[in-house]
Amino acid sequence: MGSEIQLQVTDKHIWLAGRDLWPEWRSDLQTRARALREDPLLEPLPPSLKAPSLGEAPNEQAYLDQAAAMLRRKCHVDTLSYPIPHRRGGLGKLQLAVRKFLWKLLKYQHDRMAFRQNLIHSQIVAQLEYQRDEAKRALAELQARVDRLEGNRE
Repeated sequence: MGSEIQLQVTDKHIWLAGRDLWPEWRSDLQTRARALREDPLLEPLPPSLKAPSLGEAPNEQAYLDQAAAMLRRKCHVDTLSYPIPHRRGGLGKLQLAVRKFLWKLLKYQHDRMAFRQNLIHSQIVAQLEYQRDEAKRALAELQARVDRLEGNRE
């Protein structure tokens, strides 16, 4: 049996094997924490981009604008890693090892397919937004034309 290495984290200290690593790791940890706090993708969704808010839209145009914003924000497949669930005990550890091994084999293909799917989703959302904007533009032109014609008639 070897000696056990103990890790202890307190408010402003990180103790590992009896040595305080906070002075060495401080700037790197603070930089990483600042980057995470400033990452807009990690911010919680505003209430206006949650599905129940669609029912509160005052009119159809507001509903469509809100739905488009939600679609733009949520159209991508997430490829971030996650903890693999497993059982306790020896069988669970074996199961976890097999799952991790299989995931390493499949991750490249999974990420490749997710990347392609994200491209497709982005193109579909961009096309939908383009069609919506074109319909708005055409409607505004028609409205202006009707207003001009009604103005000439009076």
